[in-house]
Order: sequence, then C-alpha cells, then structure tokens
Amino acid sequence: MASETSMTAAACETHPARRSSLGWLPWVVLAVFGSVLVAGGNFLLREYRPNSTLTQCLPALDALWGFAALFLILTGLGRVRVLMGRELATFFQSPLAYILAGLYFLITSIPVFFSTGGFDYVDATASTKAIVDASGFLMLLVAPIVTMRLLAEEKASGSMEILVTDPVTDWDIVLGKFLAAVLCLVAMVLPLGLYVVLFAMMRKSSDPALEWGVISTATVGLICLLAFYASVGLLASALSKNQVVSALIGLVALFMIFVLGVVLPHLFSQLSGELGPKLKSMAEAISLRKRLDVLLEGQLDLKSIFLFVSTTVLMLYFSVRAVESRKWR
Repeated sequence: MASETSMTAAACETHPARRSSLGWLPWVVLAVFGSVLVAGGNFLLREYRPNSTLTQCLPALDALWGFAALFLILTGLGRVRVLMGRELATFFQSPLAYILAGLYFLITSIPVFFSTGGFDYVDATASTKAIVDASGFLMLLVAPIVTMRLLAEEKASGSMEILVTDPVTDWDIVLGKFLAAVLCLVAMVLPLGLYVVLFAMMRKSSDPALEWGVISTATVGLICLLAFYASVGLLASALSKNQVVSALIGLVALFMIFVLGVVLPHLFSQLSGELGPKLKSMAEAISLRKRLDVLLEGQLDLKSIFLFVSTTVLMLYFSVRAVESRKWR
C-alpha cells in the first residue's frame, strides 16, 4: 500500500496538470446553469403551485443544491479533483468500505423497524428522526475509520513530502481528501433513502401523512453532520502518522463533542439564579446535537446550518495548519 501511495503521489507531481483543457470553467458553468434552473423552478412553483408539497420543501432543497453547487466548484479545481479521485478509488476498492456500509445500513434499519411496528404502519416523521439519531451516533464510529488513513498514511509512507511539492498546495490536499471522505460517508447513507420510497408505498389512509418538510430538512442536517464528522476525522489524521491512533483521536474527539452537547445544557439547567438559564442557552446555541434537533423539527434554521458550516471550515483550517507544520520541523 505504501509503495502504491508513493507511486500515485509521484504521478501527481509528474503530471500536475491532469485536468481538462478548459480547467475550472465547465464545472463553474454547470453550477451556474444548475442554479439558474433551480431559481426558475423556485419562481414557477411559488407562483403556480404555492401550496404543493414540493413548494413547502423548497428551502431545504435549495440548501441541498447550494451544497451540490459548492461541491461542483471545488471539484473543478484540477488538483483537488485528482486527489479526490485517488482517495475514492482507494476506498471503494477496499472490502472494508462495503463491510462498513452493510453494517451501517443494517444497524440503522433497526430503529426504523421498531418505529413502524415491524413495517406494519408508517410513521415517517418518527422513522426519520430515528434514522438521523442512529446515523449521528453510528458515524461517531464510522467516520474516524473512513478518515484515519487520509493523511496519516501519507506521513507514514513518506509520500507527503512528494505530495506537497508545487503546484499542489496544502489546501488542495486537504480539500481533495475532505471531499472524498464526505462522498464516502454520503454514499453510505444514500441507501436509507429507499425507506422514503417504502413509506410512500406502504402508507395507508389511517397512517400519519408523510411530512416532506421534516424529511428534507433532516437530509440537510444529516449532510451537515457528515461533513463535520469528516473534517474532525481529517484533522485527527493530520495529527498522527499512525492510522489506529488517528482513528482513536477522531473517535474520542467526536464522542466528547457529542456528549458535551447533550450534557452541558442539562448541567447548566440545574444551576440556580439567572446564570443557569443564560449558560444553558449559550450551551444549546453551540451544541451540534441541539442544532440538529432543530432541523429534525422541519425548520430550516440558518443559524444551525451556519454553525455546522463554520465549525467544519474551522476544522479544515486546522488540518491545513497541521499539514503546514512539516515546514517548521
């Protein structure tokens, strides 16, 4: 694996311009063209179908397209695209990827089974919350495993020194590996969308209506959560040369973030006087778990999305600084 990594890194150095002759332009055009179509669809639906289910989901769908457009623009960077493709190929060629995906789907199916009474009736809202809750916890274990080798392996094999030579920048490395990790995690959760189709087919007149607003905002929240987990795992991988140590660092960090987000608001609520409620409010405002709960209620809360995005960018910034630290030694 080390020799393969070194050869691939050397190829990145020898052929840094492995990109289309138009470079970034087609990806930007695709993002802009898609945005124009989305804006036109927004106008037509709000004008002619203001009360339709799809119109009610437009804010969440627009947010999802925003993520997709940003991904297209970043992928348009040739060096980022090469590094991302390399990591995706390595991941999907490994049997570990399919084992993790299978176990993930099996375990997250358990709360769906119980929330529908063994698929006897449909409660899509309860099932959606159960899926996201289970996914949020399971990804505490899965994300560090997916990301543990991203930078740790480069350091251990000695290929980092080749990889970081010009014209590949530290941001190219971090973004390429981050986007690959996010795509891997998203690919693992995509099969859960089959349950939405199943709910629509199973639904009876006596069952609760499918709340598409909750489903769409929960999807936004889950993608934000996966991106944050990937950024923390990438930072852990940047801090160690050992993949196992990297996975443990990522696991401990994510577990502490998860626990503190739940425990701190409860502890502060026990304090007497005016200080307790203020501290509780502050803790809930920065708790990723509480922010996710808001999205699970069907509200596309911009504050929640901003918290996820800003913390993810912060973790990527720290990862870049960790990669740059080689220059200080």
